[in-house]
Amino acid sequence: MASIYIIKHKDSDALYVGSTTDFTQRKYAHERRWCKENMKLYHFIRENGGWKRFDMWKIDCCDEENRFQKEQEYMDKFKPTLNANRAYGLDMDKKKETVRKYHENNKEQRKEYMKGYNKQYRIDHKDERNEYNKQYRIDNKDEIIEYKKQRREKYKNEYYECGCGKIVKWLKKWEHFNTQHHINYINSLPQKTP
Repeated sequence: MASIYIIKHKDSDALYVGSTTDFTQRKYAHERRWCKENMKLYHFIRENGGWKRFDMWKIDCCDEENRFQKEQEYMDKFKPTLNANRAYGLDMDKKKETVRKYHENNKEQRKEYMKGYNKQYRIDHKDERNEYNKQYRIDNKDEIIEYKKQRREKYKNEYYECGCGKIVKWLKKWEHFNTQHHINYINSLPQKTP
């Protein structure tokens, strides 16, 4: 059996909703931790008179497998100010919207950061990546062969129009990039100055 409980500040409406399978042990844990751990609840307890200024009591019992759902129901009901996280489930639409806005507002900074991060990661983990890729090719040999076969079938009638003016089969474009015609074209382009 699980218990849903509340910790409430005696002098304000500040409260915390939690759940546990051992209420006595959880109460003892809160009494020990409030003075040293850096959790929103414990920080508030330290700033507002210590544990003696708070009450803790059970508000409901439920089976263990539904305890987090039940805890979330009480969180939704009481709107506790000292809980840092949801007990159960997420408002996925809200989360997606928040992430989308962040990405939109920080697009250039993230792009620059990731460019540097990815480059440095590749340098720092070159041997690991090579070993991983080698092992991946060994472990997935049949799937890779099948993928290449499907890709050849998909692109066998596709054509690629190169900037040098040649039109080549899609599957032959990498060979084309090494032809003298294409190399002369690339060399004729104006060079970028740093």
